[in-house]
Amino acid sequence: MISLIAKRKILIVDVDEREYFITSEYLKVIPGNRFLTDWSCDYEDAKKKCINNEYDLYFVDWELGAKTGLDLVKEAINLGCEAPIILLTDKNNPDDEANAIRYGAYDFLERFELSTEKLERCIRYSLSRANAIKELQENEKKYRSIFENAKDVLLIADVEYKIVDINYAATDILEYDLEELINTDFSLLFLEESSKDFFIKVLEESGEIFDFEVDIMSKSSVVKNCIVSASIELKNNGSEYVQAVIRDNTFKKRAEKTILAAEKLASTGRLVRILAHEVRNPLNNILLSADQLISENKDADSLVYLEIVQRNCKRIGDLISELLNSSNLSTHVELSRCSIQEVMDAAIINAIDRITLKKIELIVSYPDFQCYALLDEKKIKLLFLNIIINAIEAMKEGEGKLEINLKSSNVEYVLEIKDNGEGISKENIPNLFEPDFSLKRSGLGLGLSTALAIIQSHNGHIEVTSALGKGTSFFISFLKAL
Repeated sequence: MISLIAKRKILIVDVDEREYFITSEYLKVIPGNRFLTDWSCDYEDAKKKCINNEYDLYFVDWELGAKTGLDLVKEAINLGCEAPIILLTDKNNPDDEANAIRYGAYDFLERFELSTEKLERCIRYSLSRANAIKELQENEKKYRSIFENAKDVLLIADVEYKIVDINYAATDILEYDLEELINTDFSLLFLEESSKDFFIKVLEESGEIFDFEVDIMSKSSVVKNCIVSASIELKNNGSEYVQAVIRDNTFKKRAEKTILAAEKLASTGRLVRILAHEVRNPLNNILLSADQLISENKDADSLVYLEIVQRNCKRIGDLISELLNSSNLSTHVELSRCSIQEVMDAAIINAIDRITLKKIELIVSYPDFQCYALLDEKKIKLLFLNIIINAIEAMKEGEGKLEINLKSSNVEYVLEIKDNGEGISKENIPNLFEPDFSLKRSGLGLGLSTALAIIQSHNGHIEVTSALGKGTSFFISFLKAL
């Protein structure tokens, strides 16, 4: 009857053939013997067989001529030997045993103590341990693969929040090289100090925190909305560590804002068109009547009042036209593959007189290559020009500094228009793109709402960061064109 259990292959490495026969005889009489034994008396031959993992287990004598069994253990394991190696010796030297175990030998046996029972127990223990280590390595490889290939940032940090290990998603989401993040306090990436304090307080009190929404500043100074979950875990030795997941929520947040803003703009546009239609008809009648009365009336006092009526009717008509133009500005776009640098340069040329007269320092930074996006060139140029003019008006003469930076990420280009003007309060930033909101006394609140409409028609995105007395930055994102 053929055994269905495969026999284990064992290599005995010994320069003395007699010792090989003695050891192999012990193996032959092990109950239920399922071993195939081979002999090697050459160091290099044995090393090759170890590296190629040709056997399930190796018995290696300490004395191998010019080199020792410990040398073989070191070289073989360093070069990929996975099977257990057991050292045999004629000496009783505790230092040799300690070194053998330290460098990866599974066991260290003294020849004068060898017996069938001892060898059987040693083999059973070594093979069992090797299987356990192999399973652990396979699991580690599997989980390392999951760790490295995850789209979210996965990290391990010590109790001081300094990163010990982090996956490659960080290079996309946070835009840092992994080497830059190791030993960095990851909570320092949080944009707001209050967010960091709250995150740490909840984590340390509860031991975990889930779905914490926070703004994180990337290496390129782009603010990204992220969802962070973290927990404090225990190692086998009882020490603590922090594991965390950072998910980029920027595009989802943008989509939510875009939908909400589009709904507001659409509602405003409908209201403007209704008002324009309902107001213009009686307004035209009033204006025609005023014109007729002015032509017929010779009384100077009456003419003053009639001219006031006439001027204000025309002013109302102009306001209605401006409202209609702003609501229709983004409805029809003619997209073509354009260089963002060229469109921005054209906008700067249109604003250069204002920049010069106000003695503003202009700093422009572009990549070394052309950044192409699908744009309506005229409307995007108008958008850039309006933001530049707003920045110029916000800065003091002779003290202004206008910076224009264009950067490239994986899927989009991000243009930053930054000034060191008076800034905008935190309370006003959420309202900047509202159709009826303006920080200017004479403004209608149409400029930035129109800018938002233009950006949305290009499938782009616009964000604002600002601090009172320090300045304002507009970040405008465009998808890359092939």
